[in-house]
Amino acid sequence: MKTKQKHTAPALVNIFMPGLGQFIKDEQAKGICIFFAYIVSLFLIVVGIGLITTPIIWVGSIYDAYNN
Repeated sequence: MKTKQKHTAPALVNIFMPGLGQFIKDEQAKGICIFFAYIVSLFLIVVGIGLITTPIIWVGSIYDAYNN
């Protein structure tokens, strides 16, 4: 049976740059998608929707880097 492994270092790196933790875990495609979603979300702050989506993407990427 495979044990779920926790990844503390990628999660900590993701705090500073969303998507980088996925790169460390060798999940480049997921890391690029998260990074570009975060950048687009930052631009959407001007419209207002980015105030909601930016923290969701940021926290979600940290959670994903730690648990998956």
